[in-house]
Amino acid sequence: MHNLFSIRPRAIAIAAVSVLSFGALSISANAQEPGTTEFSGMIFLNGSQQEPANGNDNFNVDLKRFFLNVNHQFSSDWSMHVTTDFQWQRYQDPSDPILRHFYVQKKISDTMRVRIGNAPTPWILPIAQLNGYRYLDPGLLPRAGHGAPADYGVHLEGETGDFGYAVAAITGGGFQKPRLGDSVDFEGRVYWQPLEGLRVHLGAYRGTLTQDKDDRPKIHTAERWNSAITYNQGKWRAGAQYFYANNWRRVSLPTEDAASGYSLWGSYQLNANYAIALRHDLTTPSRRLDSTREIEYYSAALEWRYNPKLRFSAVLKHVNNSNNASRAINNEFGIWSQIVF
Repeated sequence: MHNLFSIRPRAIAIAAVSVLSFGALSISANAQEPGTTEFSGMIFLNGSQQEPANGNDNFNVDLKRFFLNVNHQFSSDWSMHVTTDFQWQRYQDPSDPILRHFYVQKKISDTMRVRIGNAPTPWILPIAQLNGYRYLDPGLLPRAGHGAPADYGVHLEGETGDFGYAVAAITGGGFQKPRLGDSVDFEGRVYWQPLEGLRVHLGAYRGTLTQDKDDRPKIHTAERWNSAITYNQGKWRAGAQYFYANNWRRVSLPTEDAASGYSLWGSYQLNANYAIALRHDLTTPSRRLDSTREIEYYSAALEWRYNPKLRFSAVLKHVNNSNNASRAINNEFGIWSQIVF
């Protein structure tokens, strides 16, 4: 077992990068006025002890996300947004910086806007923002590998009264490795807010995810249906979401498959500095080809907020990946942090 107080040079390097970046970019301009540019960033950093199924305990540091943002306001209606993404996780070499977002936005009205380029997709980011604890782990869909948080295309979103919507015509290839298939994919989300803080969401996705690229045949169409209910009011955050995906990775393969899953979460702000957060996910990644396989995820966190820009959480996580023939359990405990600058 590694000594918890024995920090490797790699961990020191990650911490140094985080501190230097915070100091260098903590001053930004206000991008609300035409002609102004704003620089900002966000870091997800954690140090944790893992207990994998093979019994080899490992304490290490992960730089899960290092976002740098540039917002430029051309006029009162036109703006541009760029986000770069960098990570350095245990067992891996540092990633090359990639473009997480790169789009221009046209403000059509106070309640409607269109984005052209690599922009957030309709479902993943809005639900993560309502959850409020993205820095602990990605949401249900990215954890299950059934959606990208950003993609290249044309994105329209808006609100009207108690209703909101977001629709996108996108490549389906995601933001990490931009590519084009032989057709356009479509994704959408609508929500209704019957009460203050309470929202009901429905979403859908249809396309080929660029799996028909080049000479690969299009045998099936990838489809995904989503539903969620979220509540954010006062000191409470709570929510539940469900997805069902059909042929998500089988577009060019003859056999069909499906996947499904749900996520439950809740958090309570004890006072100005402390909060607790709980989450449970259960996914069935292969309903037809390996119907007994399930991936169950639990997390419990006690959060301390120094201020809105600096958050720390002591977190316990448990993942059980099993079917009738095997079982793999991973337990993890450590400190997760979010730094905004």
